[in-house]
Amino acid sequence: MSKQTEIAPWKHKKGFETLFNDHYESLVAYACSFVEEYDAAEELVQEVFFKLWTQRDKVNIKSTVRGYLYSMVRNASLNLIKHLKITEEYKNHNKLSIEQFEQQVSDAAELSDLQKKIKRSINALPLQRKKIFLMSRYDCLKYQQIADELGISIRTVEKQMSAALKFMRTELGEFLMLAVFFFNGN
Repeated sequence: MSKQTEIAPWKHKKGFETLFNDHYESLVAYACSFVEEYDAAEELVQEVFFKLWTQRDKVNIKSTVRGYLYSMVRNASLNLIKHLKITEEYKNHNKLSIEQFEQQVSDAAELSDLQKKIKRSINALPLQRKKIFLMSRYDCLKYQQIADELGISIRTVEKQMSAALKFMRTELGEFLMLAVFFFNGN
C-alpha cells in the first residue's frame, strides 16, 4: 500500500480507542488550563474526540495526531470561553432590562398614586386658592400675570400660593420627594 492510500490507524475502532486512552487525560488537563472546570474540560475533550471520530473520513491531518488534538482542544476551549462570555453578557443584559422594566412599572405606579393624590389635594383647596394654584402650576403663569388676570394684588397671589403649597406639602407627605419636583417655586 502506498503512503497516500494508507489509512491512519486511529480511523479504525481499535486505533481510535488507543488514541483516546493515550491522550484523554493530558487533553483534559490542557482544556482545564483554559476553562478551569474539570467537568467542562472533560465534556469538551469528549466532544473533540466525538467530532474526530464522526468526521474521520474527512479529516486530513498534516501534522501529528497529537498536535491536531491539542489544536482542536485549544480551539474548542476558546470557543467555549467566548460562548460563556456572550451568555454571561446576555444574562446581564436581560437582568438589567428586567430591573429597568420593574423600576418603570414601580415608577409608573408611584406616579399614578402621586397624580391621584395631587388631584385630590388640589380639589380640596378653597376655590380662589385652587384657581391661583392651577394658573401657576398648570398654566405656567407668573404671579404678576395671575394678579393681572384675576384683578388682585401680586401680594394676594403670593399669600394664596404660599398657603396652597403648604397645604399640598402636608397632604403629600409620603410623596414629598416627588412632590418637591412637581412644586418647585415660580
